Amino acid sequence: MDIADIKQRLEALSTGMVAKALQEPIADFTVKANAEPNVCLGWRGKSVIHDYKWFRGVPEQALKDAEAYVAALPTPEQARMKAFLESLGATIELGKKTNIDVEFVNPLVVLMKKLSKNALTHAAQT
Repeated sequence: MDIADIKQRLEALSTGMVAKALQEPIADFTVKANAEPNVCLGWRGKSVIHDYKWFRGVPEQALKDAEAYVAALPTPEQARMKAFLESLGATIELGKKTNIDVEFVNPLVVLMKKLSKNALTHAAQT
């Protein structure tokens, strides 16, 4: 493995992160004295600050681990559905806590169950 191979794989990681809808992706390979080589993936998180994930060890294994991580990330559609379900779940819990009439809360619970079942069925098919 040479520098060109590492660069090509880092570019593929960055492209993969874009495909998974991560914003401002960074894929970096670092070698330092007295430390294991590492691959660092970064992207803009929910705030202005970037989120980072490091993969350390033998260069080939660190790159493979980073590639597996990106491959396992949810698709943009899956991420949107997860965020929606979390928000809907929080709304249901707020309704229960504040004693909102079940006439309003129960249809949301039914909707949540249908959406969750749909999401699980869709995930199993992909």
